Amino acid sequence: MKATIAGWYDDKGNQGEDFQGCDFGRTIVFDNNKILHCTGYSYEYGYKPVAVILSNGSSYKMIVTSTVFDMAR
Repeated sequence: MKATIAGWYDDKGNQGEDFQGCDFGRTIVFDNNKILHCTGYSYEYGYKPVAVILSNGSSYKMIVTSTVFDMAR
């Protein structure tokens, strides 16, 4: 599935409309109002980039440009 990243928020009340990669517990919001949660850390910057989301039913991977992020539902 492909989806555009619309923004993010975390449990500390921080949020943004740009994509700043993943940090543990960060929630990524997509333009279709679906969300995924980061389970690792990796930096990548972009403004509303398109993400490819892969799942085997129990785990999720999100690919932005050439960076792969571990995700959870």
